[in-house]
Amino acid sequence: RVLGAHGYGVFAIGLSVASLVHMVAQFGVPALFVRESAQDRKWEHMFPVLLGLMLLLGLGAALTLGGVGFALGGNSMFRSVLSFFGVYVLAMTLLELFYSFFRAREDMRYEAVLKFLQALVILMLGALVFVLAPTPGVLALVYALGAFLALFVMVLFFRRMAGSLLCLRLDIRMFKSILSRSWPVG
Repeated sequence: RVLGAHGYGVFAIGLSVASLVHMVAQFGVPALFVRESAQDRKWEHMFPVLLGLMLLLGLGAALTLGGVGFALGGNSMFRSVLSFFGVYVLAMTLLELFYSFFRAREDMRYEAVLKFLQALVILMLGALVFVLAPTPGVLALVYALGAFLALFVMVLFFRRMAGSLLCLRLDIRMFKSILSRSWPVG
């Protein structure tokens, strides 16, 4: 009721589009990583390459969402919602790769704690937003902040646990190989 029918509709469409873009942006890479590294621990050394690939895929998704928002024109509220959800998709795409690392090791408790933290931040900031500035754009910003906070905590934790794997490596030849293996899964 606070957002109104129009505001809630804009937010719901933005979140739905962001969820679809997020699924496409992953392209099956986290699932491939879980499958392959669960069978062969040598795949964990591919993590820097996968991190670079997921960063590029997430940036592509964020730019696509932002571009769609500006291409549709007209409604500045919808533009801001899609732009903030683009940032949300970028963070969630990277988080999904980190989660897949722990899934492959069958140690999902870190994923559960971070998802709880993210939901708690979104809930608390969302409640504050509904009191101070109840707009769909600000609520989408809350989602993006929650995702980036979870990503920040994950990077700090991952650095402590497996810091050598946190470096970023861009290798186009490996990207092609990984994507050719991951697209059926995606």
